[in-house]
Amino acid sequence: MIHLGADSRCSYRFDIRQFRRMSAAGIFDDQKVELVAGRIYPLTDLPPHVFAVEQLHEALRLLFPRDRWTIREEKPILINRFWVPKPDLSVLRGNRSDYAVRLPQPADVALLIEVADTTYHRDRGVKWRKYASAGVPVYIIVRLKGSDTVLEIWTEPTGKDQSAPYSNSVSYSARAAELAPVEIEGSCLGHIAVADLVAR
Repeated sequence: MIHLGADSRCSYRFDIRQFRRMSAAGIFDDQKVELVAGRIYPLTDLPPHVFAVEQLHEALRLLFPRDRWTIREEKPILINRFWVPKPDLSVLRGNRSDYAVRLPQPADVALLIEVADTTYHRDRGVKWRKYASAGVPVYIIVRLKGSDTVLEIWTEPTGKDQSAPYSNSVSYSARAAELAPVEIEGSCLGHIAVADLVAR
């Protein structure tokens, strides 16, 4: 078994075929991992992170009709052969059966969410740029900091290369008891209370 640390010094450069072979061979044992820019990283499983993801998942379930949308937790999105991230949450167009025999790709994605406790540098760095260049229309980062937790909503992706940005962002604070809107294709489906994402 290979033990993966939390930083880039313990990552490896592979493509999706190699990554799948390693997973099938049990090299990562029971660790949850993702392929980001040819490197393999472990997924966070600290209790506050898990709590926030579960709270978000439950909130999204109430907002998105199951016959039109699929909500997934820590499941792969195929961007290219070196990029198969597992966002903490993804909202995909269509129902679950649409992805029974294939991985969703950026054109299928309406919304991605990453919950960042120890991974903000990556979620707001290489992932932020890659999701923008892939055309993911809404990217949310929940920056977990206890009562100072902030939910960032990034929209209007532009460009196609490694420097592609999101050109619009709005932040909502747990301390201020703010409600973050969930907007898809110009429609607001509801709100998420940022304070509800904080483990107490």
